[in-house]
Amino acid sequence: METQLRNIFGQVFKQCIRFFRISNRCKSLSLQLLPNNPLGTNDCEKLEVILLCAPKDERFLELCIKGLELNCMNEITSFTIISPKPLEREIFSNKPLIYKQDESFISNNLLDFIRSSCPEKSWNILKKQLIMFNYAVHAASNYQLYFDVDTILLSKTNFINKAGVQVLHPVTWWEESYSKSAVNAFGIACNALNLTFVSHYQLWSKIIIKGLFSLNNNSVEQSLLLWLGSNEITTWNEPSEFHTYGTYATNIFPKKVMLARWGNIRCSHNTLPTEFETFDTCHRYEYIKEISNGANSISFHHYLPDFFFGN
Repeated sequence: METQLRNIFGQVFKQCIRFFRISNRCKSLSLQLLPNNPLGTNDCEKLEVILLCAPKDERFLELCIKGLELNCMNEITSFTIISPKPLEREIFSNKPLIYKQDESFISNNLLDFIRSSCPEKSWNILKKQLIMFNYAVHAASNYQLYFDVDTILLSKTNFINKAGVQVLHPVTWWEESYSKSAVNAFGIACNALNLTFVSHYQLWSKIIIKGLFSLNNNSVEQSLLLWLGSNEITTWNEPSEFHTYGTYATNIFPKKVMLARWGNIRCSHNTLPTEFETFDTCHRYEYIKEISNGANSISFHHYLPDFFFGN
């Protein structure tokens, strides 16, 4: 009964954010009332997982894969690992592992724009976002789950069902640049909903991605140049690929979207004990799940204050 009520609330809230302005306090409280797994356990569609791995996060890669193997209710066809250089560690999984170099997905024009128009500290973030768009446009699979390697999934989640209905995880914080960038490139279909979808993982549907890039007569590259160049880019003031996709999907394909509670915990790297690296992957996963206090996922960020643990 509680799950059904949360699902109904999620559907009502989705309509409210599309047509009304909601105060930040009301929005924050509402997001906590969303269901954790609104699509339930049946009719799970298969998907491909895309892991973009920066060298600083490679220590979490196998742990991220383990969390997905245990908790993603959809059949995972493969893990595609995209990194700027060959991995230093051998990675194990019960699913096929595909390795790709990151810059093979970005045109020279886009790379030149990034290097000439934004601070060097932002290059990796922007490259990651462009890789995701270019991969999604040309992907053979219908559904891709993009997952930050520094994040571990801890609760059972059905990301997409066989009817093509997917979950999105709205979050409370807001950056005006996200909206300006999306609207500049893709028009009113990306008009802001006064919340964003910048979680650390997101399911992308090829149908929705194709719809996004068919909104104007520009090429994919031209659209992405507009998307990048619509605001002054600084270290923490970039466009957001997750915001763009989530806003467009909710605005244009509302029947294909169910909103879910994110329920993520953030931690600094030094929150983990020194002996953590000596544990095998299963023991590391169990340790993290135990300290997570029932969170749906947990993320480890190098930029957080020492020993930070919280939302």
